[in-house]
Amino acid sequence: MKKIIVATTLMATFLFSGCTEEKPKTVEYYKAHIDEAKEVLQQCEDDFMAAMNTKNTEALKKVQEDKKCIAAKKGIKQYKKEHSKSVNWENMPE
Repeated sequence: MKKIIVATTLMATFLFSGCTEEKPKTVEYYKAHIDEAKEVLQQCEDDFMAAMNTKNTEALKKVQEDKKCIAAKKGIKQYKKEHSKSVNWENMPE
């Protein structure tokens, strides 16, 4: 009987642990939430500089490969591209 209770408890733990994990945010998410993307990117840049200053190659690699940092940076880049004002050179005064 104890084995069944332990097995059930372990199984429930594994099943419900997947429900609470936060899925990584996408480029599209950060493009739509630009202020959050800027905050994330600032933290990533701070972590990068700290790793550079301490010459911690493991931390440096971790920041460079961080999916959250990459998605935030790409989201900001796409946001800027889509929201930049294009210049119409044909209507410029001579």
